[in-house]
Amino acid sequence: MIDRRILLASVASLLGLAAFRWLRASPAVLARRFSSGDYRPIYGSDPGAVARAQSEQRDPLYAAVARITIEEGERDVSEVTAAAMAALAPLLSSRRPPG
Repeated sequence: MIDRRILLASVASLLGLAAFRWLRASPAVLARRFSSGDYRPIYGSDPGAVARAQSEQRDPLYAAVARITIEEGERDVSEVTAAAMAALAPLLSSRRPPG
């Protein structure tokens, strides 16, 4: 088992100035998304339990490295895209070389 503190420190140092974005959604929303279709058999008969377990494991890592967190919720793709672009704009403008 990898020590989570070492992993977090390693990932954070590798990311450096990267603009890592976390599109956060609740386990219930995620479970609804991956419970449809036979192409995701790894989630078994209780996709909600799998989504909750994954969130418990992944959320601390994502929270530690994300420079931007976008609450996705029930928004559609265009709303999430607009929120992501708005959140990225200040980061992108600060990186542009002078004219």
